[in-house]
Amino acid sequence: MTGSSVSRWETGMAVTALASAYQPILSVLESEAGREGMRCRQLAVALGLEAVPAKAAGL
Repeated sequence: MTGSSVSRWETGMAVTALASAYQPILSVLESEAGREGMRCRQLAVALGLEAVPAKAAGL
């Protein structure tokens, strides 16, 4: 089976408990910009991806 397994998130867990592919996403969401919430397109741009539906949909 390919892909990453996602641990069940619990309060107090370190970001390193997540698969490496998910760590940048959580870092952006925990940042000043992400604290107010983000749409997937905004998150894609913050992660350095193109702001196109195909990239945003994967998030």
